[in-house]
Order: sequence, then C-alpha cells, then structure tokens
Amino acid sequence: MLTDQISSIFGLVHSDLHEERAAATLEYMSSMVASVEPDHHSSENFLSEKNFTQGKFNARLKRRNGRVRVLCEKFKVEAGGISFASVSAEDVTTVAGLLPKVQFNLQLSEKEQIDRAKVVLPFEHQGNGSPIQIYDGRKSLEESSSEGAPLSRGGKKEDSTLGEIIYFRDSDDEMPDSDEDPDDDLDI
Repeated sequence: MLTDQISSIFGLVHSDLHEERAAATLEYMSSMVASVEPDHHSSENFLSEKNFTQGKFNARLKRRNGRVRVLCEKFKVEAGGISFASVSAEDVTTVAGLLPKVQFNLQLSEKEQIDRAKVVLPFEHQGNGSPIQIYDGRKSLEESSSEGAPLSRGGKKEDSTLGEIIYFRDSDDEMPDSDEDPDDDLDI
C-alpha cells in the first residue's frame, strides 16, 4: 500500500493567492514552514522590485515534543551558486513574527529575574553552615518537648535509642486508642 511508505509531503503554497485562513491552517498542520522574502532594504534593489537575486530564507521547524526552532538566513544567488549568511541581530526582530502567537508573556524582565534569584526555596540548601530550617506548619521538636513528654505505645516513656517512633498528640481531646496501630485488625 502506498500510504505506508510516505514519510513526508512537500508542498508549495503561494500565500498571496490563497485566503489567509487557508494558509494559516496549512501552517498549523505542517511540521516545517519555510518562506522566502526578497531583500528590498538595500539601495540597489529599492528601485527594481523584480530583482530576486538576494533575500531572506525563514524556516520554522516543529518537533513532536512541541518545541519550535526558527532559522533565518540571508541568501544571494550568484553565477557560481547560492550562498547563505547568518542574519544580523537587528534583523532578528522580523523572525519574531514566525513564532506562534500566545496570550501571555513568557519572558522575564530584568527586575523579575533578580527577584526570582533572591527567593529561597523550602528544600534548597542555604549553604551558611547552620541546620536547614523548614517550616511545615507544625511545631518543632524543641517547642513540643517543653509542652509535654512524647508518648509511645501504652503511654509510658521508653528509651529512644531503640528506634521507637515518637508520637506527639495533636490535641488533648484526641482519643486514647489513637496510639494503637490502626492496622492491628488486618491479616497482613
């Protein structure tokens, strides 16, 4: 069957001959869109618009993972062949039109980058030599030890070097049987 052998289709669309909607639909479905623009900015080509010996080649490649790569190069057709050159920084602004339009700004301003660098994340090592303090909404061991003694099974204090789990009651109105294993009745 012929459809099992096709890996890609190449097509040429004159965007000035079709509706903008149709061209936009084809661009959306395509994994690569390339466009060629004549160079009208130089003084020698300003008077003669039909001189297509040099221009810009723009390409937008979409990968399967959703990333978009944009290429922009200048080309010049000569007797010996076609030569390509990188586009200068001031011409890169025209390449921004090739990127998909989004409703929000994905770039951070310089102030936002500085503010972001100052934020200390909760599990990030501070590197100042002191123990890392992470607040998770509960009282620390030092605060809790002054309020009451830890309870283990049966409510009596045991040697903590045996690997016993230390349990602090959340409140005084907690049921006394909550110290028991809730899985005692299961056949494990």
